[in-house]
Amino acid sequence: MDQRKKTLFSDILEEYIKTAKPIGSKVIVDKYHKDLSSATIRNEMKALEDSGYLTHPHTSAARIPTEKGYQFYINTFLKNKEVAKKDREVINGAINNLSKVEPDFTKTIAKTIAELSDQTVFVALAENNFFYTGLSHIFRQPEFSHLEVIYNLSEIIDHMDEILSQLFKEVDETTILIGQDNPFGNVCSAVLTSYHKKDTKGLFGILGPMRMDYNRNSSLVNYAEELLNS
Repeated sequence: MDQRKKTLFSDILEEYIKTAKPIGSKVIVDKYHKDLSSATIRNEMKALEDSGYLTHPHTSAARIPTEKGYQFYINTFLKNKEVAKKDREVINGAINNLSKVEPDFTKTIAKTIAELSDQTVFVALAENNFFYTGLSHIFRQPEFSHLEVIYNLSEIIDHMDEILSQLFKEVDETTILIGQDNPFGNVCSAVLTSYHKKDTKGLFGILGPMRMDYNRNSSLVNYAEELLNS
């Protein structure tokens, strides 16, 4: 993929993450590429669709990213950023007066990050000891407005213990699972990592739709790992 297509694809995906609406050429010209014509953008978007990085809903000519597109974005554009100052201050404020006694310390971090990310956060304190918080956030996302998707996700949540038991054994560093590779379901993504307290391993992650802010969520998960390892 040449550099112009890479830049264009990144703009389309990041705009879609923000708006949850299919992206047309006019939006890209008006907000990102005033130096290019709508016809040029449409041609480039068509090429990206032909390559499998974008698709379009049957009711619209505007485009949305595919699973292949999200994976390409993660592999190409994901930045190993420090957590934003504002997010750090909110998390630190929530735990400031807490001792590090478990499980209150970890649960407070999880609840705070669920609010900041507007996603679901799950934690395995040990292989068979887990909890999750912020489930209402994920069901408010437009991707989960259809009953069939809600039923499928609810069934997965009913088997959360089995999924986390599997991931507990497999995850040792920050990992992003999307679509077909994600045991939480192919409409979801998960950003997760392991942490260690003394001789005990834990698992911490954010679960949301594929249309999530991967840079911010990765930084939040990494900061949670830093706090929980300390």
